[in-house]
Amino acid sequence: MPESLPSGPWRGFWIREGEVARHAMKLLLSFNGTVVDGTGEDDVGAFTIQGSCDPASGRCVMTKTYVGRHGVAYHGTAYAEGVTGVWELSHAASGTFALWPGEADSGPAALEPLIPVRHAAPQGRSTKFYILVALGVMLVMDLIALILFLALRT
Repeated sequence: MPESLPSGPWRGFWIREGEVARHAMKLLLSFNGTVVDGTGEDDVGAFTIQGSCDPASGRCVMTKTYVGRHGVAYHGTAYAEGVTGVWELSHAASGTFALWPGEADSGPAALEPLIPVRHAAPQGRSTKFYILVALGVMLVMDLIALILFLALRT
């Protein structure tokens, strides 16, 4: 981690587990020793940020609280390029995030490989596809059973 992270405007995004959409965030953060606080906004609404970043280890723990609403736990690591990590909403939802100083809409390229991959979006077919396939198989099996029943009855 750098000696200290810069206070001022920051940008970032969060990704919900299993999705690929990046939800943009605009933040105004203040770093004072290990204390982090600030405000921001994303597509869910306005929020405050409070927490800590340890300069020795790079460990960052923050809570993003939407005004008049719920809080989201953020756990990450600070690097020279910014902060990356995972977020969790009371075991109901989780995902990854990235934050970087400045007002650029996209983060530094060096930050991309630092974003955790454990929440990567699934590749290939969706869950809905497999549910429809299972329902189709069950329907075919029911038709076969009906045909056999009718055939054996005669």
